[in-house]
Parts: sequence; C-alpha cells; structure tokens
Amino acid sequence: MQLLKIRSVAHLRRVLERLGDERGDFYIFLKGGLRSGKNMAIQEGKFCINNEIDDSHQDLTEDGLFTDSNIGEAITKGAFFYVDWEKGGDTNDEERILPD
Repeated sequence: MQLLKIRSVAHLRRVLERLGDERGDFYIFLKGGLRSGKNMAIQEGKFCINNEIDDSHQDLTEDGLFTDSNIGEAITKGAFFYVDWEKGGDTNDEERILPD
C-alpha cells in the first residue's frame, strides 16, 4: 500500500480521471490516529463519494467538497490521501507521476 497526499481539488480530479471507470479509496486522517474512509469516482463532472463510516453516498460539485463534506477542509489541511493498494512502500513516490 502507498499513500499519496492530495494537494488540491485539481490534483484529486486528476487522480480520479487517471483511475477511469474504477473507484479510488481515500482516507481523511483525523486527530488521535483515527481515519475516515472514502471510496470515490468522478462521473459527469461530479465527485461521487461513498462514506465508509455510515455507508452513505454523496454526489458533489467542487464547491460541495467544501460545503457539504469535510473533504475540502482535509485537502486544505494536508490530511486527505489516496490509497494505492498495489504499490509497495509508504512514500509519496507517485507524486512524480501526478504532481499538483
């Protein structure tokens, strides 16, 4: 598993577009070592989000990431990460492939 820090909404969009039809796993790292899991895709310009904690679903615009979820704030605070289950290590080596 490798974690890639999402540095902006544009960066998030590029990661999701690179995944194509597949959904991606993301974590928001919270205080106290807790994390909030998100499974996401981009469809018709909207961010389609499944929230693992309560199995809820949201279809949000870019603005909605900041107003109707905690994803925008997590990106701003450097606490939102893409989880690449197939890559080894725990570094941000993939940033060379998907820079901001």
